[in-house]
Amino acid sequence: MEKQVIYRDMADCLTSNSSANVAAGISTAVVGAIGNTVGIILMMLILKTPSFHNAFGYLCISHLVSHIGVYSANIFWAAPALILEFDHSITHSFFGVLAGVIENTFWYAAIYSLLQMSLNRLIAIAFPLKYNTIFSPRNLTFGIAAVWTLSVSHCCIYFWSGCHFLFSVSQLSWVYPETECGEIISFYLDFCLSIFLITAVFIIDAFTFVFIRRRAKELSRTCATNTQEEANFKKNIIFFIQGCLGAINQALGIFFYHYFIRTGSTKWQRFAGTSLIFQFCHITDALITIIFIKPVRDQLCHSLHLRKETTKIIMVKDSAH
Repeated sequence: MEKQVIYRDMADCLTSNSSANVAAGISTAVVGAIGNTVGIILMMLILKTPSFHNAFGYLCISHLVSHIGVYSANIFWAAPALILEFDHSITHSFFGVLAGVIENTFWYAAIYSLLQMSLNRLIAIAFPLKYNTIFSPRNLTFGIAAVWTLSVSHCCIYFWSGCHFLFSVSQLSWVYPETECGEIISFYLDFCLSIFLITAVFIIDAFTFVFIRRRAKELSRTCATNTQEEANFKKNIIFFIQGCLGAINQALGIFFYHYFIRTGSTKWQRFAGTSLIFQFCHITDALITIIFIKPVRDQLCHSLHLRKETTKIIMVKDSAH
């Protein structure tokens, strides 16, 4: 009789864990799908906006591609792993290792592209006459290619035994192994490098702010201010604010991940603080771009208006028939 009670309790526990994993998997997939939708829409808006057919616009697209890659790794690997409850042999297989490499490659690309965008704003405000030379099509292509090459090179080490970055079903999050290599790359290659890059972004933004103040004083002293020059200056200020908020958002994502993964928190706290919040940070980054950049916002309103008018025309035609 006691054995039956024990077996029943074990079965209830397994059923409860299974239901929890399914809920976590569905949540991961839904948040990832929302992120992908927002990212793809924003990318299409940028491509449709003529004023963004420049270096900054293409850097934004590179940044969005990195976000979409992070969402996709969670949608097509982390979510199925939770819902189908992949065992150790699957999560630690070549495909499990590859999923971790892809996830982190896109993550590094997101930080590096944020640094590129920060440099772009600094050059635009501090050295406007040299901007087109520094961010020429050739230099821009080389810079974006360098970012992605560097991101891939960082993650090659994850193929080595004991250095894998894997999704753990039991912990509901992406984790490093508890090995010497895992501890080293988790702290130095992930945490320290991420903090260094985000700090560099804040320092560059601080210099940009100094140049903004200096330029604002120059414009206020000049009576015959060029209208186009003033408009460009205001546009760069908006880009600066958008970049600062994006950097803060990214810094919070790094903090939450390493805080919850290193403290003695429950697996649900780790899940919320890593998998979900990390994806929400990327979604927030895209929304910041939509909110702060007027041409993109105008293009979105224009597209929605056209869709509304098209729907009305179709409804009128259907009613006529």
